[in-house]
Amino acid sequence: NPIWTPDGARVAFASENRGRGAVVWVAPDGRGAPETLIEVEEDLVFPYCWTPDGQTLMVDTLSTRTGSDVWMLSMEGVREMQPRFHWSNW
Repeated sequence: NPIWTPDGARVAFASENRGRGAVVWVAPDGRGAPETLIEVEEDLVFPYCWTPDGQTLMVDTLSTRTGSDVWMLSMEGVREMQPRFHWSNW
């Protein structure tokens, strides 16, 4: 699930690290090291889309406990996921 930032400067993608789901981004030309944007325990997490200003990344988590959830990840300040939508409520 790779997705480009709105300005095309980075690409974000799903990753797994030590059994934890993560979203990582990297410069498309390979400059610099990949940076983990968010890491979650026990769940899989996938980048979904960016807000047009590139300040918020929507991510989808898949969990055996809660199913599928959509979260907002602010790129400003402390990166914490905020709940946005839970598919079981639909």
